[in-house]
Amino acid sequence: EIAEASTTAAPLTVSEDSNSTMKSSTSAKIAEFSCAIRLDSQNADLYRDRGYVHYQMQNFDSALTDFSDAIRIQPQDAVAYRNRGCAHYEKGNFDAAIESLNKVIVALPSCAACYASVGDAYNKKGDLAEAEKAYLKSIELDPTKAPPYMALALFAELKNAPYKRLVMIGEATHIVFTEKNRLQLFREVQLFLEEGGPPH
Repeated sequence: EIAEASTTAAPLTVSEDSNSTMKSSTSAKIAEFSCAIRLDSQNADLYRDRGYVHYQMQNFDSALTDFSDAIRIQPQDAVAYRNRGCAHYEKGNFDAAIESLNKVIVALPSCAACYASVGDAYNKKGDLAEAEKAYLKSIELDPTKAPPYMALALFAELKNAPYKRLVMIGEATHIVFTEKNRLQLFREVQLFLEEGGPPH
């Protein structure tokens, strides 16, 4: 799966040299998978794995194509549906993300992370009622996730806020500058401030 956390991780900040090495490595993987697919064009795993590499490279259109091909070949591939949902989410296709993630939930009804990802997509759409339902189901399935409990409790208390959004970021502790996914936090705050409130 692309991510166990409810939201996808922010891209790593790397030096120009290491970034070039990373691109070279992932490009080589793409070439290897493409060669393997030419030899075995009905192998769903190859499409899904190549899609994952495309996702890492933030080539989300190519990732979506590969995940969809994996699903075409193996319609019960829950991981491919999960990954396709994550790719749709990254492109801002939140309805499509919810549709794919719900396919995973049908196959894996105890997947707490999938409900949390659905909640993220509804949250991005501004449908806070559905987001809350999904988050609460995620918490019901995995009560060890204390941060969602606290976030939902605080969010519910913001009764006078004319515009609010709940964003959950995985693998967090409590010191922002040491957070693994701090860049995602900064990006979400910046987007919220730039929007300036709901459309009139």
